[in-house]
Amino acid sequence: KSLTMVFLIRAMRSHPLLRRFKIVLVTDRNDLQGQLGTTAQLTSETVRVGTNAKRVKELISTPGPGIVMAMIQKYRDTPGQSGSGVADGESFGVLNLSDDILVMVDEAHRSHTNTAHALLMASMPNAARIGFTGTPIVMGKRKKTESIFGGFLDRYTLRESEADGSTVPIFYEGKTTEAAIAGASKMDDVFLRWFSGLTDEQRKVLQSKYATAAEVLEAPEMIAAKSADMIRHYASTVMPDGFKALLVATSREACMRYHTALTKARDEFVSEVEGEAPGLIALVANGRALTRDEQLLADAHERLDLIRRLTFEPVISGAQNDPASYGPWTEPVAQKDRISRFKKKLGAPDEKHDPLAIVIVKSMLLTGFDAPQAQALYLDRLIQEAELLQAIARVNRTAARKSYGLVVDYYGVSSQLSLALKAYAGDQGMLDPDVDGALRPLAAEIEKLGPQCERVRQIFVQRGIEPVSTPEAIEDCVQLLEDERLRVEFDVALGKLQDTYDTVSPRPAILEFVDDVVLFTEIQIRVRRRYRDTVDGDFDPRVYKEKVRKLIDAHIIVLDLTQKIPAVKITDPAFLTAVGQTPSNRAKASEMEHALRHHIRQHLDEDPARYSKLSEKVDEILQRLRDNFEQMVIEFGALIAAEKEGPTDEFETGLDPVKELPFHGVLADSVTSSALDASAALVVLVQTVVAVVRAHQLIVGFWENPTKQDEMRRGIKVRLDESDLFDFGDLDELAVKIVDVAKANRHKLT
Repeated sequence: KSLTMVFLIRAMRSHPLLRRFKIVLVTDRNDLQGQLGTTAQLTSETVRVGTNAKRVKELISTPGPGIVMAMIQKYRDTPGQSGSGVADGESFGVLNLSDDILVMVDEAHRSHTNTAHALLMASMPNAARIGFTGTPIVMGKRKKTESIFGGFLDRYTLRESEADGSTVPIFYEGKTTEAAIAGASKMDDVFLRWFSGLTDEQRKVLQSKYATAAEVLEAPEMIAAKSADMIRHYASTVMPDGFKALLVATSREACMRYHTALTKARDEFVSEVEGEAPGLIALVANGRALTRDEQLLADAHERLDLIRRLTFEPVISGAQNDPASYGPWTEPVAQKDRISRFKKKLGAPDEKHDPLAIVIVKSMLLTGFDAPQAQALYLDRLIQEAELLQAIARVNRTAARKSYGLVVDYYGVSSQLSLALKAYAGDQGMLDPDVDGALRPLAAEIEKLGPQCERVRQIFVQRGIEPVSTPEAIEDCVQLLEDERLRVEFDVALGKLQDTYDTVSPRPAILEFVDDVVLFTEIQIRVRRRYRDTVDGDFDPRVYKEKVRKLIDAHIIVLDLTQKIPAVKITDPAFLTAVGQTPSNRAKASEMEHALRHHIRQHLDEDPARYSKLSEKVDEILQRLRDNFEQMVIEFGALIAAEKEGPTDEFETGLDPVKELPFHGVLADSVTSSALDASAALVVLVQTVVAVVRAHQLIVGFWENPTKQDEMRRGIKVRLDESDLFDFGDLDELAVKIVDVAKANRHKLT
């Protein structure tokens, strides 16, 4: 929003009729004013801030253009005060009648539904107004934003922001409903014990009428049951990729009780893992498959040290006569520290990590709180209208390896769904177009697995290859994906499948797709290693989501994935040993070819002449031998052996093979002189050029200074011209090539 305001101002200043406008920027929070003020510097104009009512009066009254900024609370007359506001109705009156004024209001859904906005506009009655808001008021008792500011100029919807990658999609999981369907709802058990004297029909009536009552939601036994379930959900769904969660409770008292209950539930979960996991891991080693809950315990065992450290802390507002126990959680300085810790990545405490996993709130932090590490919102109270969008937006911020946000609904008892999904419903029960798709049922993701899996499979099937878990079929798939465009198509399709798998995991719906995801991921790893699509050709597990990585690890013995070892460089003594593990001569030849090509790409800039010739040799072997893979392996092996020996002075120039020969190679092909001593003169020239390069790069920061580099290029051109070895028309291009080679070899020349 701030950037849009700035771009609008800059556009206005480029229009002859709009340059004379006074721009008034209005906020209603100190932090927003600071943020907008920083962005507004991009207008290249002085932004004058009305720090009090008197100063606002002066700035608005002053005729002519300019940029003025003030909080809406300042637009009231405050005799004898320098503060920010008094009671409604103490208007400035008219300050400026000009119609060359544009008022731009940030967060237009707040502070503009009462007399504050009327006072603002009374001071500039002829001004134009534009309101900016992420959550316009479209329903409920408060006055609708559109009725105050007029029709929408533009909308940027959640779906559009997801398509642009500005936010991640948010999925909705009705936790209590799912548990009831599964027949294992601990919350239902609690409710049954409380009202055991009633008939089933009476309990059903009671649930429908009073299941959301504060007394039920605050009940320690209910909170304890939900806390135990949340810990398991967090450990299996949110924690694996290193993310955090917000818990929205029904009251401040409930926040306090959740703090105690989550801590206790964590300790009980740790004890359960310590007692059960070792035996379960032994069962896996003996080939026994684990149930979903057993797998959760086994997986948690790997992260047990971090789970022991996890903390769950309330952030709540204070009030008079609060119990002493509220003090630590309402004190502003402590709250600021807690929020700062929550924004860090999950991990043992250090400068960048903190084990504060879940922040417990009632209403605080649900608006304007930006924490990309927050992935899940555990919802245990009714949220509706604008507050709903504000709350769920806490988990749609982008972060590395974060592909979705999750709203987990614990509100209500048994099969009662949260009323939160009904917020923003129109007269016909249709969601407002701005929020359509804001929350998507997780079931919709489960339905994607089959089609996405088939989409990946068809990439191979349509080209005559059936992807199955045999060495021959996998090699066929890897060979097919040598085509870079097809490789991109495969990566995109598999990426969507892996994201959906990661979103749905560890729910049972993934089980029928496990083998396919394992197979396709193995092919991807082999492809990335073969064609060196990763940094230095190494297998980087960070490319894969944690749940997918665990899936690979679980099948590593069965699949014999040599890719778990980084791809070895051809100059490494272990290279041929690694290639020897490849099952066929076809695969060995392909591995050696692409290892050579990767080696050439890495070093081409250092010695263009030498590595261009090596590339030609690789092409010649492939064209000459075609399907004779056994002979290819032999000849590629000879090239690799020669590369291990390093560069040689084949022309017996006496030049240093590492520091000087690369320059000789660049210049030798361009020599046009017919003089008898041309070769000797070229050697002397190379030594002179290298001396010039080494002298220049002694300058501090030389390779970050284009001006100094240009001076060196001109100096080299003079030396080339003085040698009389080249056509004058070739000198500029040769000098540029010399500088490029010098830059590629700068560390060797130091």
